[in-house]
Amino acid sequence: MNFDRTIRVTSVVITYRRDDIPVEAHRFRDALAHQVGREAVAMTDDETGLPRPLDTADIVIAVIGQRWLGAMRGRESRGERDEVRSVIASALRRGLTLILVRVGRPDAMPAVLKIEDMPGDIRGLAIARSYTVSTDRFDADTMALAGAIRPAPAVAMGHMGHMGQRMPGNSM
Repeated sequence: MNFDRTIRVTSVVITYRRDDIPVEAHRFRDALAHQVGREAVAMTDDETGLPRPLDTADIVIAVIGQRWLGAMRGRESRGERDEVRSVIASALRRGLTLILVRVGRPDAMPAVLKIEDMPGDIRGLAIARSYTVSTDRFDADTMALAGAIRPAPAVAMGHMGHMGQRMPGNSM
């Protein structure tokens, strides 16, 4: 995997679906936390809200597998709240950097999302920066992506406030 530039962050939110790829999402979180620090990484899934406000995040990473789109449609048809969709829609409204990470076997990779298949509030996910992580090369692919995400200088020096909030006087 080649990445065109390094992304500097103070806080990252990873969102995934429990009935899609929870193990891979947590492994991805661990690799990213190793790169930017555990305190800078938060996770949410389709049933659990964020442990801290999204307004502290620099980027949102949506980790999707084969069942992601079907699970979203199922929640929608049952009228259930979908935290994953809510986080993605909020990130798009706020203009946060959104990264789509497709995870799967080489012969069963999740389909590329199409704008016309997405609900209006998250259509931007279909055109977000997208990366593919193969289960056959999971560690190498994940480390390559995590390696492109670096802590902002204040995070690297430990100048973070409560729950990842920037401290007054820090320029980032």
